[in-house]
Amino acid sequence: MMNKTAEQASFFEQLENTLQSDGIPAALDRLESTLREQKEYHLLFDALILKKRYEMELPLVPRGRLTDLPDNLQREFEEHYVEMCRTVGDLYLEEGNIPHAWLYLNTISEPQKVSDAINSISADDVSEEVIDVAFQQGANPKKGYEFILSRYGTCSAITVYEQLSQADDETKSSCAQLLLKQLHGDLIESLRRDIENQEETLPDSHIISELIDGRDWLFGEMSYHVDTSHLSSVVRIGRILKDPEDLQRLLELTHYGRRLSSHFQFPGEEPFEQTYEDYAMWYRTLLGENVDDGVKHFTDKLKEPSEEDAGYNPTAEVVIDLLSRLGKIDQAIEISLQYVEPGNAESSGETDLGALCRKAGNYQGLRDHSEKHGDLVNYAAAMVEQSRIES
Repeated sequence: MMNKTAEQASFFEQLENTLQSDGIPAALDRLESTLREQKEYHLLFDALILKKRYEMELPLVPRGRLTDLPDNLQREFEEHYVEMCRTVGDLYLEEGNIPHAWLYLNTISEPQKVSDAINSISADDVSEEVIDVAFQQGANPKKGYEFILSRYGTCSAITVYEQLSQADDETKSSCAQLLLKQLHGDLIESLRRDIENQEETLPDSHIISELIDGRDWLFGEMSYHVDTSHLSSVVRIGRILKDPEDLQRLLELTHYGRRLSSHFQFPGEEPFEQTYEDYAMWYRTLLGENVDDGVKHFTDKLKEPSEEDAGYNPTAEVVIDLLSRLGKIDQAIEISLQYVEPGNAESSGETDLGALCRKAGNYQGLRDHSEKHGDLVNYAAAMVEQSRIES
């Protein structure tokens, strides 16, 4: 059997012979076909570049930069470069090599095929390299987070979630939803097993409130059924979610958390100082239960930001978010104007002042706010938008 060194020597000889007998184009074709057969796709990419440079009568051993080429040649080469990336990326996908496929397809801003390929992988078969491509590099963050949750568990998944500060809301929501479903399901199964052990009958219910109501014995001084730090974290993280089914799951978690002994009642950050009580009010309100009471619960906590807060007002941010999600836009604008100083809002997107004014179809509040604080640019933007509405 021919060893690798001898085999390579044979290829070099074949390439030389092809050049001598059939010319340069045939030799380059032979190079391409050989690398395809060997599945040396990184080298194939270089070979395809070599062929294109030959076709364009450019030096095959390049000198200078691509930008040094005339504009028409540069455009032609760039178009071919995109096609070469696509070709090699697809070949790596056919081989199931997600990380290498990503190198080429992400370069040309065509990530969807990689994302689709990642969707077809099971958590049992996924590699760390694929998890990195999916989650850290953004090929398929939701599926990547699902892999993290499955392989490394809830604790690691929560830690990873806390590092998502720069991610978009869609990614955060998808990850929060996966985390919620995992912990919610774990808690239900733990409760059912405990009840079966005590009552010798497995309950039919999969609803937390039905499982715990009337069973005070589940809540001894040191009793718990899921890691309590994970419970409080998921209740907090879930605040970003909007689907009623998710909100109901979160409310169920607060129902359980409120029954835990004082050893496991961890204080939260304002305005959720009493974690389970305050979040229960938040989720009930968003589900349409006693909305006026819920709004009052949080607006009663409003206060002017202190010097220690450097102008940031977390309670106001929460209240604005709540009012906006309830459709109480005018009230949200009033809170923003009164309690949020410009440059100190952490809210963005749908809950910043400009977005609220756009929802309300009235930019007067933004104009007044901008004039008060000497913000000419936002004043001009609000002025123009208002004139468009009125014209």
